[in-house]
Amino acid sequence: MNNNIEVGTRLEVFWSADETYYAGKVTEKRCIKDAKQKPIKKRKKCIQESSEKYAYLVEYDDGDKDWIDASTSTIRVIDEKSEEIRQQKSRDRAAQLKIDSKLLIWWPAEKAYFSGTLDKVNKNPKPHRIQY
Repeated sequence: MNNNIEVGTRLEVFWSADETYYAGKVTEKRCIKDAKQKPIKKRKKCIQESSEKYAYLVEYDDGDKDWIDASTSTIRVIDEKSEEIRQQKSRDRAAQLKIDSKLLIWWPAEKAYFSGTLDKVNKNPKPHRIQY
């Protein structure tokens, strides 16, 4: 992983427990000496030494926040143009949804699909309400 990730970068972090990637945005970047230490708060800039690494505070799209060590985490940077296209397609699909639509929803933690009925449609970015 390179250290060129900056605040504002959109990325996906792999969570091995869920076996899936979660998208978020980097909101802070700090130096760390090794993966066991917390990010250094006192220095604003890292001294460019080979022993220093970076940790990133990621605010996930679902509202969670977590510090990640880029040297020990599996992350991939989201291409902004591809993300914009994906979001537009998602909005287009959401616009086609109707109340009482039958849906299958993937739950990564359970590694299973659950069937439900759409009972409220919200405008993005708020989630729709599904009755399971």
